[in-house]
Amino acid sequence: MTNAQLELVAGLMEKAPVIQLTGADSFDVDRLWTGDYPMITDDNDIFPCDMLVLLNDKLWEELESKHLDINRFIVCKKLEQVSPFLVNNKEWSVIIDVFDMYVLGKLDEDKRPLPSKFRMATNYAKTKFKELINGRQLVSLQIADERAKTCSTCVVRNDDRCTHCGCYLTVIPEDEIIDAGEPGKIFRADQECPLGKWRKHE
Repeated sequence: MTNAQLELVAGLMEKAPVIQLTGADSFDVDRLWTGDYPMITDDNDIFPCDMLVLLNDKLWEELESKHLDINRFIVCKKLEQVSPFLVNNKEWSVIIDVFDMYVLGKLDEDKRPLPSKFRMATNYAKTKFKELINGRQLVSLQIADERAKTCSTCVVRNDDRCTHCGCYLTVIPEDEIIDAGEPGKIFRADQECPLGKWRKHE
């Protein structure tokens, strides 16, 4: 890891004092693993903890079932396993994207806030106007899946919402007054990412 990455992790350590570390870097923490650490066999060896620094890609399969015991942060390399994990566990969001590393956060206080209610209302009105003019057109599941993967590792995603526009990404929750249960933004053919990461599908 670079000096900048080490400084970043050190800053997070102040917020999450109970650390579990994988990899060969040395920190002043309760436990240090080597890069060839075997698959987890005993829950008590690792969890619960406030932050997991995950440098060993062999541990991702175990993390899928045990991430609930991590209270706040996961620091990890940018691996292909990250996106599927985030798609399946939307409560984890990328809060920092730096160099070849992600910092994932679970607490609302660490994630980006939603835009103002006025901005969200304006965006919603634009979406409904397009739907009124063109009808509701949905993309294929393959395109929706590609969009979901792109959104999963974006730093402006907060759970299942985009904090740039305020839209729900996969589905509008049943407890919402308007459009409850309707498909979210990634399924709408006439919608595009406000940051230009994916385009509308004509």
